[in-house]
Amino acid sequence: INTMFVLAGMVSEQLGGRSWEDLIQEEIFDPLDMTSSTFIYRSLPDLVGYATPYEHVNGTLTKSPWELFL
Repeated sequence: INTMFVLAGMVSEQLGGRSWEDLIQEEIFDPLDMTSSTFIYRSLPDLVGYATPYEHVNGTLTKSPWELFL
């Protein structure tokens, strides 16, 4: 977890009255027409072209479940 992003989220809620997710959605994703960007990993299978995490397991590059990175 990146502590500064957590802090930014907390500050945005206190000062702006909205969540970090809402702030980024409304101020960045929407103006840039980023319709395939999301904070909800469960919605990724419904999107096209999303990045998938991989890791080295016993010397082999292996697709990793999203839950490991939350």
